[in-house]
Amino acid sequence: MDLLVTVTDFFGTERTIYIHDPPIVWERDHRHILRFAFEHVKGGAVRSDFDLYNVPSLAFAARATSAFPGAFPPVQIQEMDSVLSARRQSWPAREQFLRTNFRHYLEFNMNPENAILVDGSVLNNKPVFEAIEAASTHPAFGEVDRRLVYIDPHPGEEKRPIPELMPGFVQTIIGALSDLPRYEPIFNELSRIEIFNEKIRHLKAAIDSTTPRVQTLVEGVAGDKLDQPADATQVRQWRLQVAHCLSVDTALLYNNYMRLMIDAGLNFLARLICTICTYPQGSPRAHWVTKILRLWAQRIEIYRREYEIPPGVADDAELPPFARLVDTFDLTFRYRRIQFVMRAINRLYPRLQEPGCRTMTSSTLDALKRRLYQQLNSLRTYQGTGFLRTQTASA
Repeated sequence: MDLLVTVTDFFGTERTIYIHDPPIVWERDHRHILRFAFEHVKGGAVRSDFDLYNVPSLAFAARATSAFPGAFPPVQIQEMDSVLSARRQSWPAREQFLRTNFRHYLEFNMNPENAILVDGSVLNNKPVFEAIEAASTHPAFGEVDRRLVYIDPHPGEEKRPIPELMPGFVQTIIGALSDLPRYEPIFNELSRIEIFNEKIRHLKAAIDSTTPRVQTLVEGVAGDKLDQPADATQVRQWRLQVAHCLSVDTALLYNNYMRLMIDAGLNFLARLICTICTYPQGSPRAHWVTKILRLWAQRIEIYRREYEIPPGVADDAELPPFARLVDTFDLTFRYRRIQFVMRAINRLYPRLQEPGCRTMTSSTLDALKRRLYQQLNSLRTYQGTGFLRTQTASA
């Protein structure tokens, strides 16, 4: 579960935008999100921002997001400190709260305790985009139907007629400060969802149309051995042989596809480095980390004109550097490989009574899917960068 609380930083913080001319543009941003999460992690452990240690953090977020201008005064961290001090209570998660929600302040040598916060509805009353972004950080291991639920604050209310009279002085001020932010449109965000869903439908259709050609390619590589028991080594060799055939026979498409996966792997590696160095995403230092990694990739020829997998490669260790980078750091590539296998298994259930499938049983397919789910769960540990905290603590 993710809880996103919108607040407004009255004085704002500097943001950097990297363009062409000038190369860097500075912008002052007043929108701010306070994030809380509850998550089951690997091993059955629970990571929660909703326990007793975080009650002051939640109370501060509630106080800040309700600080509507004119009705309630702005708030700073020291107000919560004063309340807790008067009650002789502590704030155990204080440093974690500041580090998690005000990291970009620290990047620009700003003290989060000096931030003056008011109600988030001033600039962002309906954080639909942030909700969509949060959902994208929790990928499903199976095919699911995700729905965005919007609770209408005025259910059953008919369309209001648009007045033709010119608003007065007081009405203009009230509308600008109070009424209009509450009716902030979400059309653009919902349009993005519609476009994304359409891309997914086209992608699924493209995958289904190429499945017969993929089956023919695999049968050509494996030959008669495809119907015989195979261990992990044999399957790995088939996979590498298929990769070689694709890199030669469909070089134009394969080169573009490999370049995208290399970029994904480098981006993940950059996030790891920035997390270790506590560089906020989008900060100048994070930008330079990404730039240095790309220069490094060019120097050792991870970036190249042709991405051909050599023939006769029998093990991942024999792969060229670009392929090893993808296998190691492009986790979405690993997700896709396992999910494609699971989709193929799901298509076998209705065919169990066919002559060529009678040696299989539903229990066998269930057991295989359980193993695949275990692999996906293992990969989930490295989905974000939180695993680095565990690695560092154990070291």
